Amino acid sequence: MSRTLSLAGLFVITLIAGFGWRDVAKGEAPRIEDLQAVLAGKPAGTKELQPTETFVQALANVDALHYGPENRQELTHSAVAGMLSALKDPHTILLEPEAAKQFQEKNHGQFVGIGAELTRDALGAKVRRVFKNSPASRVGLKPNDIITKVHNSAVAGRDLLDVVNDIRGPSGTSVRLTVYRQDAEEPLTFEVERRQVQIQDVYGEVLSGPNSQGKLLIGKLEIRSFSETILAQFDEELADLESQGIRGLVIDVRGNPGGLLSAAVEMAARFLDNKVITSMKKRDGRPETFFSRSGLANGRTYPVAVLIDAGSASASEILAGAMRDYQRAVLVGERSYGKGSVQVVKPLDDGAQLKLTIARYYLPNGESIQRKEAEDGEVLSGGITPDITVENGPKAVQGDMATDKQLRAAIENLQSKLR
Repeated sequence: MSRTLSLAGLFVITLIAGFGWRDVAKGEAPRIEDLQAVLAGKPAGTKELQPTETFVQALANVDALHYGPENRQELTHSAVAGMLSALKDPHTILLEPEAAKQFQEKNHGQFVGIGAELTRDALGAKVRRVFKNSPASRVGLKPNDIITKVHNSAVAGRDLLDVVNDIRGPSGTSVRLTVYRQDAEEPLTFEVERRQVQIQDVYGEVLSGPNSQGKLLIGKLEIRSFSETILAQFDEELADLESQGIRGLVIDVRGNPGGLLSAAVEMAARFLDNKVITSMKKRDGRPETFFSRSGLANGRTYPVAVLIDAGSASASEILAGAMRDYQRAVLVGERSYGKGSVQVVKPLDDGAQLKLTIARYYLPNGESIQRKEAEDGEVLSGGITPDITVENGPKAVQGDMATDKQLRAAIENLQSKLR
């Protein structure tokens, strides 16, 4: 042991002596920070910098030496994004100002526009849905209309987001749309005034035709997102279906990326009375439990099926998982995404926002559904496996009874319970 200590001491002394000789040769006393750096295993002359100091030093060198133009905001945001990427959490991200604005609009359930949902089409931008009581609905725009021009600018071949941004604008201004409609002899022109629009996140329909000769009516509620305004829409659409005498219900959260945790808990309360819907653990390990409120289920006992797929995440999985755990619904479709984490949004002064993971959530049975992936991206675990696994083909159209095998399987399951 003494020999080992002696060798170690000799090594340190030799290093110190080396620095001492170097400094003496320069006519300087050895610097204590250099000696401390050596003893800590760091190169001499290095200094522990705070993150802000490191960034300021790097930025100063870019300003002083870099050949070429620079965008200060891009440099800053890239630095922040790089810092967040080191956390290896895909849900902790920087939202650029425009993305932050759209994120807030989606959560608030409102935006300024014409009130139409668009998809890509070879001829232009196809209208998938027209929101209720929107400017688009008031001028007569219809689903399957194809917007070929915005003002005088052709739409075909353009990025859909660019087209949407052209259609949007300040409230009270107008946008002129040229539209191709299949049963119209000539292109149609609409002058649409932009207004504050409530995003329609819930769509209800009766699937089994008129209630005659004992036919079993099945209702369907498609939920697109969990925003601040979704509960009023959900209650309105559900009440309409129940007034038509439905005896079973399909809740479709396929492709629904989630939204507000509180909205999922409140929606579950429409079917689960005073139950644990989810629990959450933050970094301190202390659990926080979320219960459904009493008195909202209104004695509903009809069977329910929930449709899920790989695009169902976060709040969608909380709702589906709770309905499954209490055997209130059968889950049909494909394994869900597996987002078992909770984020909070922190605004930055320049309009950007930090979206930070602050907790993990757990289903009522204690299960964590957090997605785990291999380095090559293969999904190893996570998500919710449906009770009835059904894969749709590549040509399937969600909601189309002829091609949507998942929807048909859900309806068949409900009808089997009603016969």
